[in-house]
Amino acid sequence: RNMRNHTELHEFILLGIPQTEGLETVLFVNFSFIYLFTRLGNLLILTTIVSSSTLHTPMYFFLGLLSIFDMLFPSVTCPKMLFYLSGQSHTISYKGCAAQLFFYHFLGATEGCLYSVMAYDRFVAICHPLRYMLIMRPGVCVSLVMAAWLVGCLHATILTSFTFQVDSSIEMRNHTMVTEFILLGIPETEGLETVLFFLFSSLYLCTLLGNVLILTAIISSSWLHTPMYFFLGNLSMFDLGFSSTTVPKMLLCLSRQNQGISFQGCVSQVFFYHFLGCTECFLYTVMAYDRFVAICYPLRYMVIMNHRVCSILATGTWMGGCVHAIILTSLTFQLPYCGSNQVGYYFCDIPAVLPLACGDVSLAQRVGFTNVGLLSLICFFLILVSYTRIGISISKIRSAEGRQRAFSTCSAHLTAILCAYGPV
Repeated sequence: RNMRNHTELHEFILLGIPQTEGLETVLFVNFSFIYLFTRLGNLLILTTIVSSSTLHTPMYFFLGLLSIFDMLFPSVTCPKMLFYLSGQSHTISYKGCAAQLFFYHFLGATEGCLYSVMAYDRFVAICHPLRYMLIMRPGVCVSLVMAAWLVGCLHATILTSFTFQVDSSIEMRNHTMVTEFILLGIPETEGLETVLFFLFSSLYLCTLLGNVLILTAIISSSWLHTPMYFFLGNLSMFDLGFSSTTVPKMLLCLSRQNQGISFQGCVSQVFFYHFLGCTECFLYTVMAYDRFVAICYPLRYMVIMNHRVCSILATGTWMGGCVHAIILTSLTFQLPYCGSNQVGYYFCDIPAVLPLACGDVSLAQRVGFTNVGLLSLICFFLILVSYTRIGISISKIRSAEGRQRAFSTCSAHLTAILCAYGPV
């Protein structure tokens, strides 16, 4: 808003390699040969791997992918550098610069992750040679590669977004920056503060007590040390944390003791609200998969859902929630806040806080809406697919008692999903 009278950049001028004046021709020939040899070498590696069936193993699968990245990575910067050294063009468009930055970090980070995957592949091959082909089966290899791509993409998206969304807020350095927000409470509830205070206090205490009892029962009983109850215990911990992120502050507001929240406190509240909420959403999806395996593959259940797989799935939900929360919180609070500090809600959330920002909020709004909506839809779709398969399997059970027993194992999870997605 404050930049409407400024001229926007449409291109950048590349000044080249420092302290190389007069060496442009030598460097052009040098880098041209290196670039061509790099492409030729990687192309030969790829051709050899694809054409020889004896090389169709996990190690060479990863090596082939590394060759693809090695061909693409120098292609992000070398052609433009060669144009510059030949004296043809010193400019790059704004969008071209953004694309170059994205692909440079995307390919670089993915290649770094791929080196780690290849090290793990060699570890399994040498330390567990008899189980190598079982552990590094095609599905696992593809999953590891997809994870490397995903990490690289997230890394590049975060860096590129932050770099090219930098707002020229230099003009605002003489303005008073917000250090505290005032929470205005639940809209249209004037005069009901006492009733709401006792209602939410009771619900909060029941939530805390219920989840603590579930956790205590799972930990103390060895019979409940199964994958289903492992995930249920995780869900109880998230329910404890999720409600504790917003309810205590809301109760303080309702009791009229303190309606203010510090800037750092608001940032923390947004982060933990989205971190715990997203992780819980992922956990519902994992629990649906657990029930799918238990009912559709009962004889292989403990083999498929072993301790290692359960730990990886639980860690994956935590990491996914953390990445989601970091992206949204960073995009929201890198904006300058210099005007009103009154949040028209009972806790800090992105839709309530963003209207108070002094900068351009369009990117944060788009990413927030897309991120939250897309993740919710994907999780709901995967849960729906799991329970469709479960329903088909249960319908094939001949005895009514068997069908009832199979359905009863899903009842608790189905209730939790209905409570979570019902209001949506």
